[in-house]
Amino acid sequence: MRLGFSWIDFKLAGRMLLRFPGFTLISTIGLAVGIAIASGTFVLVSAFMDPALPLPGGDRIVSLLARDASTLRYEERLLPDFPVWKQAVSLEHPGLVRTISRNLIVPGVVPEAVEVAEMSAAGFQVAGVPALLGRHLTPGDEHAAADPVIVIGFTEWQRRF
Repeated sequence: MRLGFSWIDFKLAGRMLLRFPGFTLISTIGLAVGIAIASGTFVLVSAFMDPALPLPGGDRIVSLLARDASTLRYEERLLPDFPVWKQAVSLEHPGLVRTISRNLIVPGVVPEAVEVAEMSAAGFQVAGVPALLGRHLTPGDEHAAADPVIVIGFTEWQRRF
C-alpha cells in the first residue's frame, strides 16, 4: 500500500477534471458550501464555548446567576446577597445589573415604554471606558440618600435629546 502521491496521480486527476467539467463544477461548489458551513459552525461553537466581552480584560469578566432550587428558575432578587458578595476577596468589582421596562417621558413627545438597564457603578469600573460627556456612575451614587442619576447612551441621546 502506497501512502504518498506521485506525479501520475496528479496528472490523471487533472485529466479527469478537464474531461468532466460538470463534475468539476459540482465538486467545487460542494467544497465551497462545505467550507462555509464548517466555518460558520466553528464561529458559533467558539462564541458559545469561549465567550469574551469586547473590553480590556473581557475574558476575566464573569456573570453570576442564582437559581431557585424549588422551581429551577433564575432568581432575580439578588439584592439581599449583594453586601455579602461585595465582601468577597476574590471578586474585584462586584456589581448588579438588570434590564427592565420604564416609561420615557419627554416634553412634546408621546410617552413610550423603553428597555433600560439598572446597574451599579462597578459596571463602569469594569468596562474602563470614560464617559464621552459628563460622568459615569460612582459608588457614591449607590447610596439611598444620593440624588437620582441616569446615564444615557450616545445613540439614545442623539435620537431623543
